[in-house]
Amino acid sequence: MENRLTRLRDAGKTKYSKSLGLYQCECGTQKIIEDYSVKIGKTKSCGCYHRECIQNPNIQRKRGKVGGLAIKGREPEIKGKIRIFEFYSTKSKPLGRSKWVTEDELSKIYHGILPDPFA
Repeated sequence: MENRLTRLRDAGKTKYSKSLGLYQCECGTQKIIEDYSVKIGKTKSCGCYHRECIQNPNIQRKRGKVGGLAIKGREPEIKGKIRIFEFYSTKSKPLGRSKWVTEDELSKIYHGILPDPFA
């Protein structure tokens, strides 16, 4: 999805000194948004695209992220599976490896029937 926003004017700064701008979306809505968020592509609309996706579930939403592309929805080969992580951090963020397993496989790993997939 391309950017639907057009910058109209400067709108000051946040309390953390981040620049704000008044933007107008293609749908006609005007909204104050952080300039950096629009510049890096994190914010691409006023929220109208999100509403369109909710009304039409056939639209596959894509959102950019640092280091790659995250796709909303699951690929057919991982539908019905659970993602498990190996944690490296004390803050419980998934910084290590991940693997998709079925609920039955997860139960067997938990009870020790299957070996730890990250060992």
